[in-house]
Amino acid sequence: GPPGAAGDVEVVVQATNAAGLTTTHAASVTLPDVAPNTAAFTEEKLAVPHGFLLPHATDFDGDGLLEITLNRYEDGWLGDTLATYEWAGNGFRRASALIANVFPRDTGDSDGDGLRELLTQVGGATLVLEQAAPAAYPSAVAFLDTTGLANPFDPAATFGARLTDLDGDGRGEILVHNTRQWRLLEHDGNGFVEVARLENPTGVAPSELTENEYQEPEALIDDFDGDGRLDLLVGDSDGDWILYENDGNDTYRVAWTFETDRYNAGSRFARGDFDGDGRPEFVTFTQNWTQVTRDGEREPDAGLVFVWENAGEDTYTLRHRFVLAGTPLSRHGTFHTADFDGDGRDELVTVHAPDLYVLALDGAVPRLVFHRGTAAPGDGLRSMEVVPADFDGDGRPELVAAGADERLHRFIPAAPGTGIPPVWVDAYALDASRVRLVWHAPGADSVTVYAAPLGGVLDPVGTTRGTAWTDTTASPRDYALRAWQQGTASPLSPVRRVRPHPPAVVAAVSYPGPATVELAFTEPLAADLRPEQFRLDGGAMPAALLPGREGRTVLLRFDATPPTPDTLRWEGVRDAEGTPVGQTAAAVAFPAPAHGTLIVAAFEVLDAARVALVFSEALDPAYAADPANYRLRPAGRVAEALFDAATPERVTLRVEGRVLGATGLATSVEVLRMRSATGNTLAPEGRAVRLTVAAEDLAGVYVFPNPYEEGRHPPRVMVAGLPPEATVRILSVQGGFIRRLEETDGDGGVAWDLTDDGGRPVPSGIYLIRVEAPGRAPVLRKAAVVR
Repeated sequence: GPPGAAGDVEVVVQATNAAGLTTTHAASVTLPDVAPNTAAFTEEKLAVPHGFLLPHATDFDGDGLLEITLNRYEDGWLGDTLATYEWAGNGFRRASALIANVFPRDTGDSDGDGLRELLTQVGGATLVLEQAAPAAYPSAVAFLDTTGLANPFDPAATFGARLTDLDGDGRGEILVHNTRQWRLLEHDGNGFVEVARLENPTGVAPSELTENEYQEPEALIDDFDGDGRLDLLVGDSDGDWILYENDGNDTYRVAWTFETDRYNAGSRFARGDFDGDGRPEFVTFTQNWTQVTRDGEREPDAGLVFVWENAGEDTYTLRHRFVLAGTPLSRHGTFHTADFDGDGRDELVTVHAPDLYVLALDGAVPRLVFHRGTAAPGDGLRSMEVVPADFDGDGRPELVAAGADERLHRFIPAAPGTGIPPVWVDAYALDASRVRLVWHAPGADSVTVYAAPLGGVLDPVGTTRGTAWTDTTASPRDYALRAWQQGTASPLSPVRRVRPHPPAVVAAVSYPGPATVELAFTEPLAADLRPEQFRLDGGAMPAALLPGREGRTVLLRFDATPPTPDTLRWEGVRDAEGTPVGQTAAAVAFPAPAHGTLIVAAFEVLDAARVALVFSEALDPAYAADPANYRLRPAGRVAEALFDAATPERVTLRVEGRVLGATGLATSVEVLRMRSATGNTLAPEGRAVRLTVAAEDLAGVYVFPNPYEEGRHPPRVMVAGLPPEATVRILSVQGGFIRRLEETDGDGGVAWDLTDDGGRPVPSGIYLIRVEAPGRAPVLRKAAVVR
């Protein structure tokens, strides 16, 4: 749709299989408003280390200055110091520190003695710290249960989540789970005793999971249906939500459930009054299966956000559902809410590492208010919780989140009445004497356009009520925009620089090979070109695209030599400065292939045991389907060769005795004999294909053999499924450092020789494998060593 479009659209997907059968699926999709206000928040880096944050501010010492509490990240994970930092007027200063290897979860006064408590948790253990005096920071142990450290599945395990009084009887409770049930431990005047266990009524749906568990100790508590009784909302590992309601003293019932076919429904929750009606809505989240499925498939990397509102007693309707796309589906993500603009309606904050989004949910579709992305690897956010609070006392909440740069970041909302500048949509040259500017300015009465010679002073050149402007100039200029609303001017937008120049056209066409064509343009092209932007009138689309000569050439490779002559067309192509190219088609005439030029043009690893080879032209079926014509190196064999006449240039090989893909083990297939349907034979340079490739992300990281058994396996454990650059840290289950490995050769894996950093063999046990890669959220795997 056009820039800034939002609302319901109809999406039609048509798929055709190898046999030529076609199916069509249509669906209605809601497009959110995706024009964020870049000046809605200003950001400052704090002199506070990043870490796992308590999700709300505190004032333990009662001096009116708000505090944040965190456990500092160490080696990318939980550290050994629990610290509190207090607002000091222009930043935070450390006010308290305690050696404790725990996550801060909640605060309260569960024993009713007037002293504030801090609930913390690590694994299946829970620790409650209490103030020693009313103005002190919590340090005295009020409750400790470590049963779940030895066995997190123990029925007595305590994954601590909240301090509450869920049944409203005046006796405080600790809400915990044991991976199978939620438990309420109530203070009876002398200590904490279990008063309720809440079963999961949803069971296990057919999926990648064989057991249904609770994972993160996350829970939401509020009176969502307005009946005066508190509700408890939780989610399980196979994508279901359960809402329990208090029915009296220590008595609870299942009031509502919603089951999905996705995963990790208990990782993110939020509640807020998004429409300003005085009643809370709640937000839930699920994600895809991040590993390869049992069927050898990968689900799209995306999280689904659900926004629910009450429609009567124990009844909830779905108000919004939208996607958070991307691969970093890790623990370093969260939801929270706050009314940042003071309009009486909460906004939803989500960290979906490495991005931060602020969304308004008061309309028919979600509206993106603010987006903080990444400019470079390591520049993003990785925050398991965020803290919205009015630290500086100006009446508006700020937001504190953890950054990947080892510091906390504070986001300060724009002051009321300052206005929000327009958001750039486009700025490009139409030709050598005209420039086109396009923007999005929701709510603005008009927009003033400013221009200046390069490096000069900006001056207004015009005002319009529209969303676009054409400027006449033969020289490069800087441009900025200012919005006006009821006489109030916004700050200037960021500056965009535009150089007037003629649109790019094709200067030359050449043919480096029988199925390749190279287009040379008069201007460098944008770096984000894709093969699907180009197509021959005969229907063929290039299989690969390679830019060259500093962006001035585009090399297109087709799977087979297309019939000639033909016309090559392209759409959506722009030059490196954003100007649409001035030519969108060129006549092409591919040269006839010479005898002996049959090559393996491409390959695709389908799963751990199958690879598809794509040749430069259609194959002779007798040659293609003979497994003896292929050899796997250095080990294994080709057990089957599958040829389909519907795709005659393609053959699928099933191998045995070797795992394919991002394994870290060099593997290649050599084509010993092959002939095309027209009689062409193999070219010498096109016979062998290296099948070991790097992964695109960290979603498919795995360890093999697992468990490692001495005497049965070679003396090493492979960490596989790695991108071209990755760091692997071997840790003990207590988090102690053992070994660091680096993946740099692009073969998708590294070998651990089962020794520590000093070269000493490690003993039998369970080890944590932490994998990091530039621009991606870390992942954690486990490996077992049996000596």
